Amino acid sequence: MISRLFCLLITLIMLTACVSTPTAPSVITLPGKGISFEQFRVDDYDCRMLAFQHLEGKTPQSAPAAAAMHRNQRQFDIHYIQCMYARGHRVPMLGRLTGDPADVEAGNPKINAPPSDSKPPVPPAGNPPSPPSR
Repeated sequence: MISRLFCLLITLIMLTACVSTPTAPSVITLPGKGISFEQFRVDDYDCRMLAFQHLEGKTPQSAPAAAAMHRNQRQFDIHYIQCMYARGHRVPMLGRLTGDPADVEAGNPKINAPPSDSKPPVPPAGNPPSPPSR
């Protein structure tokens, strides 16, 4: 019994030892419009340090090592992206970068809420079709 407990304890220690705190983002950011590359590098460094500071002291308790590592990387990326966005840089959002020149040049309108007096469309008449048989 003691040997099983000892093996379990060693395994748990080995799993948590494999979890590392990320030191770099897993996303791409680009300099914002009118921001020099030198300023971008300064902001990148500052935002990496800020994201790292937000993770200090966070350790995985009962989560598997891979899940804890993924969670740490995700949290790091969130803090990094927020910081870079606040400093005016282009950051990934929903599969593209904010301030993408293609959006600006094409004059794509912003999506606005529908007018307050609009109503949803009327559903079609009749019953919906039955599900396909297997």
